[in-house]
Amino acid sequence: MAKILPSRYKYPFFFLGLFVMELSGLFFKFLNLALSGVEAMIVVGFLIFAFSILAT
Repeated sequence: MAKILPSRYKYPFFFLGLFVMELSGLFFKFLNLALSGVEAMIVVGFLIFAFSILAT
């Protein structure tokens, strides 16, 4: 199977996905962001996270 994403880009995307998901929780708690906005940010963070795992 061919590598889609070089390993030097894999880990920054991995942590970026986790960071976006964590940031959405903080926005919900401290900035009273609507739940639909939080869900959208979590989906985006999870897609980045999943791409970094699957694109090896």
